[in-house]
Amino acid sequence: MLLRHPAIAACAIYPLPSELGEDEVAAAVQLRPGHALEAIDVVKHCEGQIAHFAIPRFVRIVTEMPLTENGKIRKVVLRDAGMTADIWDREAAGYKPRR
Repeated sequence: MLLRHPAIAACAIYPLPSELGEDEVAAAVQLRPGHALEAIDVVKHCEGQIAHFAIPRFVRIVTEMPLTENGKIRKVVLRDAGMTADIWDREAAGYKPRR
């Protein structure tokens, strides 16, 4: 669904641990050359298109995705990186997606 956005070239959805015990949804997004996008725009793009619980809490815009030798995204690398300095947290930002 995120790949339908004209600025997004690649994306990966992966879990990050929550302070409450259950995992939270995180999205890593790689932009198409010449495009710009804010993390909040990724969340807004999801609103009304996917279930509320599936909307990413965390968004990370990356310059390149970690890939396997076969060209598949290595989500484990993104997950193991955890809370990096470049992750945007919609709850910390006070943004509540509309239902």
